[in-house]
Amino acid sequence: MTAAAANPSYKVVVVGHSLGGAIAAIAATELRNAGTSTDLYTYGQPRIGGLIVSNNITNQNLGGNFRVTHLDDPVPRLPPLILGFVHISPEYYINTGNNVVVTAGDITKHSGPVNIFGNTGNIGNGADIAVSHLSQSFSIRRHSKLRVEVLVAKASHLSILSRISG
Repeated sequence: MTAAAANPSYKVVVVGHSLGGAIAAIAATELRNAGTSTDLYTYGQPRIGGLIVSNNITNQNLGGNFRVTHLDDPVPRLPPLILGFVHISPEYYINTGNNVVVTAGDITKHSGPVNIFGNTGNIGNGADIAVSHLSQSFSIRRHSKLRVEVLVAKASHLSILSRISG
């Protein structure tokens, strides 16, 4: 007996943050391709492919996509659009600053691979950007000497290198 057969009321959910969000999107796609209904939740996910990849994941009908982004998070803007990378859809965009209680009114839903009214269209400000993204993972506080470097190695391979220096 399989785990799914033994637990018919259970649901498969894949969750990831930042680069883990990109990995979660690929994992959910593979599970769906194998016939398993899978919901996908990502937070601060970078772009993982071009329009064909985006449309494939977006249009799978075995589970929902919930890609959450934040006003001041730079990672969802990587790799740059100019390299041909786009997002899966939809995007749930939190349009408040850091250290603000988020309400339902602060979240807007945007459809399509490029959403200029979501995270992609916001260039943010350097001080808040790093703290917004890293605080989700490491619960760090804003510090004037915080510096995060993000590098895109190749169009076909995303490599994120973060360094905190003080």
